Amino acid sequence: EAALNELMEIRGQNQVASQRDSNLHNRSLSCRDRLKQMEDKLLLKRATVPKESANNEVTLQHAVATSAASEQRLLAEGAILRAEIQRADGAAERGLVALQEAQINLRALENRIV
Repeated sequence: EAALNELMEIRGQNQVASQRDSNLHNRSLSCRDRLKQMEDKLLLKRATVPKESANNEVTLQHAVATSAASEQRLLAEGAILRAEIQRADGAAERGLVALQEAQINLRALENRIV
């Protein structure tokens, strides 16, 4: 009977150890699954960050190019306006000279008539 009791005690200890091992195994599997999920998230974020950085870089380059194009357009418009002003000034000077000549001719005509 002592041997049977000892066998039953050993069997109980084995069941407790088996249950503990099963619990540890389940926790280990849970930890492994959680680690896998976290690694997947990390890989996804790592893949996304360079794309975002690249997108930001492209956006910045586009903004710089747009700014440079706007500046060039404004410089060209300024040059066109300066040229138009010079043409208008030249036309005004020619008109003034023509008016002065017409006044001289008018005075000469008036002097001949009188």
